Amino acid sequence: MLVRSHLLFALTLASVALVGCSSGSRTASIITPSCDDGSGTVAGAQAFCVISCNLGCGTSGCTVTEIAQNQPITFQFNRDVDPASVNFTTIQIKTATGEEPVGEFLVAGDRVTFVPTIQVVGNSSFFGFKNGATYSLQMRQGGAGVPTVTSTSAQPLIRDITCSLRVSRGIIDLDQQPPRATLVTPTAITNVPRGTQLVVEFSEVLDNAPFQTSLENLPVQFGVRRTQLNGANRECVTTDPLPLRGAFRLEQDTARQRTVMRFTPASLLPADACVEVRVTTRVRDVAGTAARAQLFQFITETAPGTPRQITEAFSSQQRLDVERSAGEWSGGRVSPVSIGGTGLHGDFDYKLGEDLGNDVYLWDLERDVRNGVRGFLIPEQRTLGTRTVRGYTLSGQDEFVTNGEFHFARFAVPEGVTVRFRGSSPVKLFIRGRCEIAGTLDLRGTSATAGFAAKAARPVDLAGQATSPGGAGGGAGGAGGSLEATMGTPQNPNKPAFDGKSGGSGYVDATHAYAGEVVSMAGRGSSQWPRSGLNSDIQFTYLGVLSQMVPAPGGGGGHSAVGGLGENLSIPASVRQPDSPGGSAIDLVGRSPQGRSSLVHYLVGGAGGGGGGAHTFFRVLGDAFLWNAGGAGGGGGGAIALRAGRELLTASTAVIDVSGGAGATGGSLSTGPATPGGGGSGGAVLMQVGGDYRFAGRVRALGGTGGSFEFGFQNIGGDRARQTAGNGSPGYIRVEALAAPSPGNIGILEPAATAANVGVLTDRDRVLGLQSLYYILDDVFPPRWTGYEIVAEVDSQVITYSDNPALGSGVRAVPFEAAVGLVVQGTRMVGEEPLPPSTPWRQFVGPFDNGAGNLNVDDATVFRFQLILNYNRATEITVRRVTLLYEN
Repeated sequence: MLVRSHLLFALTLASVALVGCSSGSRTASIITPSCDDGSGTVAGAQAFCVISCNLGCGTSGCTVTEIAQNQPITFQFNRDVDPASVNFTTIQIKTATGEEPVGEFLVAGDRVTFVPTIQVVGNSSFFGFKNGATYSLQMRQGGAGVPTVTSTSAQPLIRDITCSLRVSRGIIDLDQQPPRATLVTPTAITNVPRGTQLVVEFSEVLDNAPFQTSLENLPVQFGVRRTQLNGANRECVTTDPLPLRGAFRLEQDTARQRTVMRFTPASLLPADACVEVRVTTRVRDVAGTAARAQLFQFITETAPGTPRQITEAFSSQQRLDVERSAGEWSGGRVSPVSIGGTGLHGDFDYKLGEDLGNDVYLWDLERDVRNGVRGFLIPEQRTLGTRTVRGYTLSGQDEFVTNGEFHFARFAVPEGVTVRFRGSSPVKLFIRGRCEIAGTLDLRGTSATAGFAAKAARPVDLAGQATSPGGAGGGAGGAGGSLEATMGTPQNPNKPAFDGKSGGSGYVDATHAYAGEVVSMAGRGSSQWPRSGLNSDIQFTYLGVLSQMVPAPGGGGGHSAVGGLGENLSIPASVRQPDSPGGSAIDLVGRSPQGRSSLVHYLVGGAGGGGGGAHTFFRVLGDAFLWNAGGAGGGGGGAIALRAGRELLTASTAVIDVSGGAGATGGSLSTGPATPGGGGSGGAVLMQVGGDYRFAGRVRALGGTGGSFEFGFQNIGGDRARQTAGNGSPGYIRVEALAAPSPGNIGILEPAATAANVGVLTDRDRVLGLQSLYYILDDVFPPRWTGYEIVAEVDSQVITYSDNPALGSGVRAVPFEAAVGLVVQGTRMVGEEPLPPSTPWRQFVGPFDNGAGNLNVDDATVFRFQLILNYNRATEITVRRVTLLYEN
């Protein structure tokens, strides 16, 4: 163990050691200077012996036998002690198993003290003596070959000291006071040098455990505030302090029974700043006694601001946020990819949708209303800016999306999460950086509910089965034919309301070369049966009392193929309604886009299946009412484009589903039956990537199943009523990359992938964005930000953009207006990490914003930036350098 000799023993060890050391009424005993051993024998004048001990040491043992875990043990000798003779061999303290306490011996002249050591493991403190253990204390008198304590004159100890000590008193507070702090350095409170190390000393040994944490959670906090002049004096402002970054260490001075904390700032302290050291009640001594709160403040020296700058020269990817950027930084330039969009809506957050439970979130694209217009609101905390009639103004306002087109910097759906899109528009996801899907994107058409009660027992109005919504961008399934109380009479023989409705056609862009054909993709609804709508035309062909007039079911929605026929296979044919046709097909692969982008040409939503008309099947002559309502068709699958600039990744658990919904089944004889509805067609999936891709997931664009009904007339030669509504057509899945992918390398497609599903990416986005990682200043206090400079080549012309009108070419990098746009976002450090930004993206670095906001408003010591490249303003854009200027 460590043995230390001290010329100056500042703390009176005897007084410290005696606190709390007695047991019961017993007190420490003192052996006389004559070294009387109690038997009448007196040693000579040159004898070396113990004359006192805080345990009441004597020749027959110690009067104090119960001690604490942190109990110092002090021995007073009659002569100065040789420090080299003091160790665990000459002063033995051990258990019956030989275990020694953890601590050190301190020698100061004629005094020796054993001081237990505090050890910290994890967040727990352990002390020198083991709680509950019994230790034997022994110092042996000198003799031939016997190790012993000696004086500085080499005199050996002449008497044995032997004690038995049980550790039963836990942890004690040696000075019976809360810990008190003293600011040792600096000694002045004004004009303090900026390179000062901060030193705090505590009045006793502290428990280390509360200090085993991050810098921002320390029980002693180091912060800095701005100052202001009050007359000739500079004083601290009352705003919340900013945390100081730096490193600290604790020193346990066992000789003086003190703890010293040294804090070294990460860089020079700011000039004219108010630095504070705040001691909280989370500081405690080894006995657990909490300190009283204390605050120390001092003001640093005045110093002129030094112009500085941070420059990004794009020599490597080191500072590029690749997950949010449509391009590369290399070779001294910014190199965008061809697609990815603006990143206007920030990072995708599936939780902005309505939580339906079970990790399903509904993104209803028409959920919100503004000025009578429906759309989807992206709140200002998430956005890059807001769109106005002049273009994009990056003010961090709410973004109201009315057309299903979203521009995200990054897109991720975790495994187990389902995002369900609904609305009349398709979903267009522009993603600058990484698109990563492990969960489900659900744009399926809705299936018609089974078991619709279509039969009216008496003359009443009864609506046919309601329409089935499509996925986002998909057509709705056609509603079933309705009933009115007076239908069938010459006054109310037939109406469009009694017919099944054709399905809705899926979305198609108005500029699509074949937009006029899309309307014919809808599955056809069947008319009421009998067609005349007159009760007098109902044929009761079964035993002359039961109608066998079986209606035709609805046709299926068309897309990549013709929708299925709504077939009526009933016998007898004389009372069978003719079949209903399915929707037509549109050949997206074999027909030229005629100059339209893939985003226009291939993004065609699925069509709804046709609904069934009102009918009289299985009604009995003499019924009060002779009509049944019709069932609905299934909704068409939606349409979604995933347009990723840098990466498009789907995990094996990923599902993108734009399948059509099923049509209504016929129900039962007792409840109708309803005329079956046709299935909705599958929709469209367009996946485009300007960089790397990896497809392991499943993409579905299947047609929905048509409804059906079958009933046998067993007593009439096997005649049967059989209806099979048309199935919906499959939709279309398209995957495009810089080089056409292999059909075997695009995941699992349903229907299976062929060469018709892949192609070369030729689309380009006119506005693209790239984003940096954080840049962290060494300064511990916010500097004065003075502006930015961007050097770029725009159509072979070198332009220096700046927010300072006096710098560069006098042109500001206004996003979406200039060829090169810049936005910056500032924050500060908390511990070793940047604090998540709470302020919007700014167009200004320096104070030239006329109140719009700049990095000075944000007290920024950390920043990141985005470049917005606008190819509506130039053909060639090469950004060479971005520099942010500041003073501190």
